[in-house]
Amino acid sequence: MNYQFEPCTPNDIERITALDAEAIAFQKTVSHLHWKPFDPEVIKREIAAGRYWKIVESGEIAFLFVIAFHDPGIWGDEETGKAIYLHRFVTNPAFRGRGYVKALVAWALDYARTHDLDFVRLDTWLENQALCDYYRAVGFRNVREQQLKPHPELPPHYWNMWVQLFEMNVER
Repeated sequence: MNYQFEPCTPNDIERITALDAEAIAFQKTVSHLHWKPFDPEVIKREIAAGRYWKIVESGEIAFLFVIAFHDPGIWGDEETGKAIYLHRFVTNPAFRGRGYVKALVAWALDYARTHDLDFVRLDTWLENQALCDYYRAVGFRNVREQQLKPHPELPPHYWNMWVQLFEMNVER
């Protein structure tokens, strides 16, 4: 495929917000679990910190994701600063089914090797069995199921949610 990984810019905020809204609407059609709209100020901060990324294909945002390098609100004591954490995957509906998660995993592994990180990690709702199965199919292993505790780095609507934690070792 002909696509590029690029950091998002402030010019992307309107499109990010629209794609997030489409993702939330889609989530509502398949489950009672869905995201809440993300605060535009949070999105601005993530972009400014170089943490909001996009896959661009044919000049359009095809896929969005957020990276982090610490995640104590979800990973607790296992958060060692030696992982890249992947969050908030959003696929543009016009680009569904093109294997962007697999491409993201390859990108994240390469990024982790380049930055001397040991793991690629992610999480999802425990109830989302199809997504849990998919993450295992692309190479992640289950770490544990966990109920999220209140934490200042997590939005309150994440508190008490049950999640499945996944990781992949980075081979050098």
